[in-house]
Amino acid sequence: SRTVCGRHYTQQGELYRNGELVGQLNHVMMPVVLRGRRRLTCEDTEPFFNAPALNEAEDFDPLPTIEDFPYTEEKAFTQADCDANGHYSTFDYPELVCRLSGYYEGERPLIAHMQVDFVKECVNGSVIRMGAMPLEDGIKVQGQHISTGKPAFNAYCQYKR
Repeated sequence: SRTVCGRHYTQQGELYRNGELVGQLNHVMMPVVLRGRRRLTCEDTEPFFNAPALNEAEDFDPLPTIEDFPYTEEKAFTQADCDANGHYSTFDYPELVCRLSGYYEGERPLIAHMQVDFVKECVNGSVIRMGAMPLEDGIKVQGQHISTGKPAFNAYCQYKR
């Protein structure tokens, strides 16, 4: 379902394994006119949907950027990494977060919670530094553009172990 949150949408979905609910996903999107790089409001785009927003998901605060963060690796984005619009796909960020947070090491746990905030998109030619660190009951993951020092994304993940 879709929830209108002012300048962004939250799409909510449920993931099932063998008929049992194993995860919920809230995917946040911000409507943008790509050519002019202009943000739109949900009021601008709501007429394009065929069904009304159900407004079932809760809005949430963006994750803060930690200034003195332990970046441990770099990633250079190529055209092969990008979608038809030339951006790193929003659906690839969760896999990046899983890899950096150790998800693939040993037996794979269920993801109890994951939030990925897209701050400044990664495009063909972008190079970012990335890292992960324990924070509270989960793992904080960040990416930072090397050319500008500005955040690329902030993420937080909790696993069921």
